[in-house]
Amino acid sequence: MRYILLLSLFLTITINALAQAGQQWITNASGVRARSTSATTGEEVVRLPIGTVLKQLDNEQRAGQVNNKGDYWYHFALPNGKDGWVFGAFITRFDENKRGEIYKTIAATKVKAEEASFAEYADLLRFLTAAIPEVTDRATLAELELWRWVALQKAFEKIPVDKLQQAEYQRFIKTHQANAVYSEPGGIWLVKADLLWNLQKKNADLPIADTIAWEAANLPLPGECEGDDTCYTMYLNQTKAKYLQLHPNGKHVNEALDTLLEAYQGINEQMKNVATPKGNSKEDQQIRKDALAAITKMRTNLAQVSHPKKTKLMQLLAQYEKNYLPAKK
Repeated sequence: MRYILLLSLFLTITINALAQAGQQWITNASGVRARSTSATTGEEVVRLPIGTVLKQLDNEQRAGQVNNKGDYWYHFALPNGKDGWVFGAFITRFDENKRGEIYKTIAATKVKAEEASFAEYADLLRFLTAAIPEVTDRATLAELELWRWVALQKAFEKIPVDKLQQAEYQRFIKTHQANAVYSEPGGIWLVKADLLWNLQKKNADLPIADTIAWEAANLPLPGECEGDDTCYTMYLNQTKAKYLQLHPNGKHVNEALDTLLEAYQGINEQMKNVATPKGNSKEDQQIRKDALAAITKMRTNLAQVSHPKKTKLMQLLAQYEKNYLPAKK
């Protein structure tokens, strides 16, 4: 009986060891170092980009610490034909049958890492561009496409304005120029907002549509209003108010309304020192027409919103509108 129990235990350990030896992992960060030994003092064999799938060579796990993080070192076959040790904090277990969920988790985490560099966001973009064709689930695909555009925007934002002409950045811009627009006032490149709004429209029936619309509403637009209240109202109509029109009961309604409330409180304060055109010249009439059209559009965008803050916003909007309405006789 004891022999049978020992044999069973041996077989269990052996099976687990063999299973672990063939286990696949995926890097969840950029520039992950594979070393010749299980220590930070080991020689660097190669640096691995995010999304690199690795196969574990054996079942050995060596405890260690990197950047005050405790984990294990694992032994892998590397893409360059060599083998090396990779620290567990920078890898995630990989299952080909669950690749979409794993890709989503990695992307959603890394895209919000504000301390990330241009190179890291560019690497994330590369990974997502390659990963998307591997996914068939519609909801997962929509989320990965969203994070791809957000990663592109983050990469653009990390390009120093005074170094825009450097070869590294010019190559990146040239590669992604078809999906971007140049904003002259800021001297920066921006992702075309329509890419996200179209993605939202394509997936409007899915829960992820709300998140896509909110990311679109927060994308900076090219140009600058420079104190022009009508221009600013048009800008808000294309961003936060558009989100409210599409998702009047969405997850970010409160945030969107707070932005609009702050905006129109500021605009109304500004209008105290602004003389709006009152004449009948074509130019004056056009200025008033444009302003009133933008205000009408704002009301249309807010029509389905039922949040309590809407009442105050409508009052501020009516106060602002008075600046462009004909004087009562």
